[in-house]
Amino acid sequence: MAAFRAELQKAHRRHDLTLCLLIPGIVVLWVGGLAPAAPEELANGYSALLYSLPVIEAILMPVMMAVLASRLWDMEIKGNTAKLLYTLQSRRSLFAGKAVFGVLEVLLVTVLELACVPVLGRVHGYTEAFPTGQLVYLFVCTLVVDTMLFFGEFLLMLWVGNPLPALCVGIVGALVGLFSAFMPPLASYFVPFGYYIPLSAYEVANWDKATHTVTYGTRPFNWVLLAFTLTACSPKAWAQDTVVKLVKAMGLVEESEDDDTDTTTKAAAGGSVEFPEGMDTSAARVVTYPVENTLYVSFNGIANRSTEYFVAGGDSMTVTGCATTEASSEKY
Repeated sequence: MAAFRAELQKAHRRHDLTLCLLIPGIVVLWVGGLAPAAPEELANGYSALLYSLPVIEAILMPVMMAVLASRLWDMEIKGNTAKLLYTLQSRRSLFAGKAVFGVLEVLLVTVLELACVPVLGRVHGYTEAFPTGQLVYLFVCTLVVDTMLFFGEFLLMLWVGNPLPALCVGIVGALVGLFSAFMPPLASYFVPFGYYIPLSAYEVANWDKATHTVTYGTRPFNWVLLAFTLTACSPKAWAQDTVVKLVKAMGLVEESEDDDTDTTTKAAAGGSVEFPEGMDTSAARVVTYPVENTLYVSFNGIANRSTEYFVAGGDSMTVTGCATTEASSEKY
């Protein structure tokens, strides 16, 4: 919860809500411009909308998902604060907070996009029966593909350490995804950026060249491709391990193979320290006594406090102390 609240505060500074409203706004304006409004087209109004939406999403969403993913990590990249964050919280909590917040943003964008279908139908007065089942299926497919692209761009940005390559991949993916609409159905399965189109349940059944009228038909739901896409973006343990490996590969943290607490026994429990003669261990709260190359330190009356908010960024931690041999106004 703490990581999620931190992402909410960052999103407020980044104005993420404005971006989440801008994306469906562009889609609604584009679809609204293509929406059939002629009297002879009202009988196929919803079919035309549900046919054109996946094509428009294949053009826009790869880029928009790259933008959303890059904004979730831009503060850490610009300020080079990733290593600092790893000392304040665990890597898993950091990525889990960003992943949950990103999925919620994708959900908001998807809901606002598809909410335009009944609104446009009411505005233009479509006479076709409202396809509730088709709209729910399109919502699930759009959400799943958006989430898959979001996590793909997010992991790519973490691996590269720069949002620019992820944006470039999103732009190229949008072009390739649109081109996949003109490929054979089997070839389009190898273009994840354009999965909106093969997952669509609508197709052109007939086009009259003389009257320039289009008749739309439906095809069976593509459950196999939907299940494959859902598996690719599901937050399972292997996905978390992939994130951890990417972080290690980037050199953001040097750590042992174990992600959990190191259970290696460094020294036997118990024992005692023999202080040198002449060292009064009860003289003050902190007593130091150097002997040759060894500095003995004794602490008295200092409470032992621990916190779970500090996690060492590697296998070892170096503590550096500064001191002066004479009184001065300097503070260390």
